Amino acid sequence: MSQPRSPSLPRPDVSLGDLQNEDLPDEPSTPRSILACQRQGIDPTELVNTDIETHRKADDTKFVLEKRRDHYERIRVRKLDDVLNEYAAVLEEEKVEEGGGDFQTQLAEAKMKRIEEVENRRSAAKKEKQRKEIQNMIFQQKRAVEIEAAVAKQEADEAAKNAKLEREIQERRLAQAK
Repeated sequence: MSQPRSPSLPRPDVSLGDLQNEDLPDEPSTPRSILACQRQGIDPTELVNTDIETHRKADDTKFVLEKRRDHYERIRVRKLDDVLNEYAAVLEEEKVEEGGGDFQTQLAEAKMKRIEEVENRRSAAKKEKQRKEIQNMIFQQKRAVEIEAAVAKQEADEAAKNAKLEREIQERRLAQAK
């Protein structure tokens, strides 16, 4: 987590290009990183990894606190992913500008490539969600069949027990009638 800095120490630049995993200890501060955040409409502070206690509210149980933290973390990671894609586009645009040539064509190609990548990731996430939903539905159907079989067996056992009890009662009546 981010430690408070003393005012006398210079603040090191944090670049999205230096990011190794999804843990961002401090907000991005390099010009390209800030530009990528601005283009996505995301405040750089929203990308910083936070401590679980940051999300605590009064009377929270551990379960609720963890769920709230997971929710905010999913949102943070999604925003970070969007900003990283935008950051890649910024870098690509700079390469195109430096390389000269047909700038508009290269820029359009870079944007289309970025859009394709975003769509592919979203499509993959959607397919994974659908796969999980199908697995859950299959599990629920199997469970329903098992429950129906258990209920049918229990009803059959109960019917057999009642039939046996009814025979015994009839046998006693016949024995008493004689």
